[in-house]
Amino acid sequence: MKKITQNDIEVVKAELSAKRKEFEEINFTSLEEKLKWIRKFFNSYIPEVEKRFMTEKEFKEEWVFLPNELRIQFYLFFPEHGLTMANYSHELAREKWLLESRRGNYQFMSRFYLSHND
Repeated sequence: MKKITQNDIEVVKAELSAKRKEFEEINFTSLEEKLKWIRKFFNSYIPEVEKRFMTEKEFKEEWVFLPNELRIQFYLFFPEHGLTMANYSHELAREKWLLESRRGNYQFMSRFYLSHND
């Protein structure tokens, strides 16, 4: 992975700030609409950022993620993104449980691991 500099982080912060401004100007009627907009934005934006800093192999073949120093900016500018990711995590846990239960592998997954102290 390319070393991410403070300048790189500042560029991402400027991009996120512009998108946050755009987001704030939209007259959403529900939280679900807001979360849908955020999902759509991040589903296009994050792969773009990953391609800037990752090698082709890292991006396509390896379980490499952007460093936390950069990823935290997503949550600072869009704290709602945390709810989107928590909801997605819950969906994945449910699907994993369903797949395992269909195979007869009834491993218990405690809801405790998906809770938050917020």
